[in-house]
Amino acid sequence: FPMPAQPAIDEKATGTVSTIPGGVRITFAAGAATLNPETHQALLAFGQALSEKPHVRALIDAYSSGAVDDPSMPRRMALSRGLAARSVLMNGGIASTRIYLRVIGLPKAPAANGGQDYIDIYQSDAVP
Repeated sequence: FPMPAQPAIDEKATGTVSTIPGGVRITFAAGAATLNPETHQALLAFGQALSEKPHVRALIDAYSSGAVDDPSMPRRMALSRGLAARSVLMNGGIASTRIYLRVIGLPKAPAANGGQDYIDIYQSDAVP
């Protein structure tokens, strides 16, 4: 299979990085899946740590805000975010067979910062 294209990095993209057990949480602007240099670097650092543990897998839980009566749009946006993270990891040398993407869409509860637009990426040996 061909390697997915590296996602574009936008200096002006909204996004932050915070630590969660065994990984990181990356936030996005509503309706966007664009990475900024900080979020891109966090994914690269996560991939580097993962490359030193060949038995561990990357788990990505992708979320997005949206209308409760239309779950399709939040799931599509969450998928875009998860695929962007997966692409960064794969281009960093992590095999696709070690990356598990779970597209959730609307979160049951907002993140600690109150947002609904984020991905959690963590190692399979850690509990989120």
